[in-house]
Amino acid sequence: MISILIICHKKNEADILQQLCGYCTALMSNETLICEAYSEEERLTGLRRTWDMLLFEADTGEDLSVLRELREQLPEASLLLIAGADLVPEQYVTPHLYPSMLLRKPFDRQKAFDAVRQLLAGYYRRRERESAQRLMIRRGDNRRYFHYTQILFLEAKEKKLILFSEQEELAFYGSLREMEKVLPKYFIRCHRSYIVNS
Repeated sequence: MISILIICHKKNEADILQQLCGYCTALMSNETLICEAYSEEERLTGLRRTWDMLLFEADTGEDLSVLRELREQLPEASLLLIAGADLVPEQYVTPHLYPSMLLRKPFDRQKAFDAVRQLLAGYYRRRERESAQRLMIRRGDNRRYFHYTQILFLEAKEKKLILFSEQEELAFYGSLREMEKVLPKYFIRCHRSYIVNS
């Protein structure tokens, strides 16, 4: 499963980017896509999940302030920054924002498609490299990846395991004994029902 959060000023632009994300994901993999798009008129109400990618439109310094706050909550997410013509690179090429890709406005559908495709390709390459540092959880046909630093603890409860991260809780079938074999040594089994990230 791959998750993408899109935040644009206009709903029609957000919808176009959402369609392109679906199309590119289908071309490049058979993974399930979770993609939510928000326009300036809509209100983003807290992050309910950890997002793999963030597509964000910024025209002003105020937009960049909102993006900085999002980057603090989503430091691992790949960022496609859609930068307005009035923004200069010194404003957005910073250690706090570190975009993975840049799309300058105005853009057409082909440029947006190329940017989304390259962002996804880069994400898949990075995920491949980091697979040794991530835990893969299977739920039916879906797969979720958690970087070990995101995992706070695991709890065994009612024949299931519950993974607790900073953003969410995820229940799946498995055993703590299996997790002990997979997780790095800094995960400690402190109780018969718990493994914690020390």
